[in-house]
Amino acid sequence: MTPKEKANELIYYSHCFWTFNKEDFNQKFNRLKGLHFVYILELNNNTIYVGHSKNIYSRIISHRMKYKFDKFFLIEYDDYNVLNCEREWIKLLQPLYNIRSKKQL
Repeated sequence: MTPKEKANELIYYSHCFWTFNKEDFNQKFNRLKGLHFVYILELNNNTIYVGHSKNIYSRIISHRMKYKFDKFFLIEYDDYNVLNCEREWIKLLQPLYNIRSKKQL
């Protein structure tokens, strides 16, 4: 399976997929509380971190203090699939700051 086919499969199993610029953050997050997300942080179109969270607002805020990024993606999954999908995104994208992806290299 090619990386593009794998990404399409992971998106197929999601409930929703959103793309945000860093500036959009505070305006749109109230409606996302309590949902399970895999998030992908990017800087200059390079993936730097992949994670998951149910409290996405506070998680992105904490990452804003730790990492420099200009765009992020939110992919909604149900509680049952979120951990497996996060693991698959990390394998696929091999982000710079994920410990798991460094162990796989």
